[in-house]
Amino acid sequence: MRWRTEIEGEFANWWRRYGCFPHPRRQEVWFEMLADRLGATTQQQQHSLYGLVMERVELYDPARTQFSGLLGDTEEWVNERMGWRAAGDRFCPRG
Repeated sequence: MRWRTEIEGEFANWWRRYGCFPHPRRQEVWFEMLADRLGATTQQQQHSLYGLVMERVELYDPARTQFSGLLGDTEEWVNERMGWRAAGDRFCPRG
């Protein structure tokens, strides 16, 4: 329960500061620091923490449509490489 509360606080802080949410695949260093702060030292603990963070991510992840397919994946890849956010993407670019 404490981890969920901390994750909520992290997401609220990021939104207030940057206008976007953290994503563990885009902000690997942030996730590692969060794990350290929460005492998730074992691989199993880090896996559990990652799962809790991804539950939160799924609330804000833009819905995929039938048109997403290859073109959408390519656009997502280009946006990520360029550090851009796609319309409807509430997560901070890789940083």
